[in-house]
Amino acid sequence: MLSTWGYNLSHRLGVELLGLLEQGAKGPIHAVVKTTEYDAGMQAPTSVIRGDGYSQLEIAVVGHLFEHIAKQGALDDASGSAVALEMARAWVQLIRDGAVLRPHRTIRFLWVDGT
Repeated sequence: MLSTWGYNLSHRLGVELLGLLEQGAKGPIHAVVKTTEYDAGMQAPTSVIRGDGYSQLEIAVVGHLFEHIAKQGALDDASGSAVALEMARAWVQLIRDGAVLRPHRTIRFLWVDGT
């Protein structure tokens, strides 16, 4: 069972925070997050590029596959999933060819639904 946690910022807030950092702002950032846990069945294809053992930490690369019938568009869903898949394929090939070293951290690719 995979247990993980993530936090997303809106583009607007991310740009705002980046601007403050570029201006030299320093200090802690605090966030108040309201969450809910609930049981839900979800089948999520996943793949990993195992790290070299240097670190037990993982990096998650996530693409969402489906976001309701009304929101399908030319670039919604499939483009991000395709980019994640191609990134995984190319990275594995580069490792096999000896062009890059295996990463220190395990890279976990997840394709989830967008609900």
